[in-house]
Amino acid sequence: IGAVAFVIDNVAYVGTGNNNGLNERDWWAFDPARNAWEEKEKFDTDDPITRSYGVGFAIGQRGYVALGDVA
Repeated sequence: IGAVAFVIDNVAYVGTGNNNGLNERDWWAFDPARNAWEEKEKFDTDDPITRSYGVGFAIGQRGYVALGDVA
């Protein structure tokens, strides 16, 4: 729950949030043209900041995550 999403070049990116009380560090991309999900690189495990219920948006070719609960 509490994941964020944004779209770049018709590909949807989804990540962060939490699952059963554990903070998620993974990112996924969905390409509707191929009807396929692809796992992207996870957040660095040395970075203690995780986020849920944030806001995701894209500007140009970059995705951003802001606000939300930081754990």
